[in-house]
Amino acid sequence: MKLSKATARMTIIFFNLGVIILVMGVGMNNKLVVSTASVLFGAAFIVRFYMLRCPHCGHPGPIPKWKGNDSVICRKCGEKIEYQ
Repeated sequence: MKLSKATARMTIIFFNLGVIILVMGVGMNNKLVVSTASVLFGAAFIVRFYMLRCPHCGHPGPIPKWKGNDSVICRKCGEKIEYQ
């Protein structure tokens, strides 16, 4: 079983948008924009730890990769995790 590239990319996009919006919000001193950034960070956390799991042991949190041809090794069971 392989992990979805779309889910990994969604995590990367949410996290990067959160960083950009956080920097803009702090620069403008706008609490609404900073709150939006925290929601994006939360979404990235939820997607990464609840949707990206090792297919062999179920351990959460494999490192999301943009390109699917790279493989990651699970930190718990040591099996190779591939993205489709």
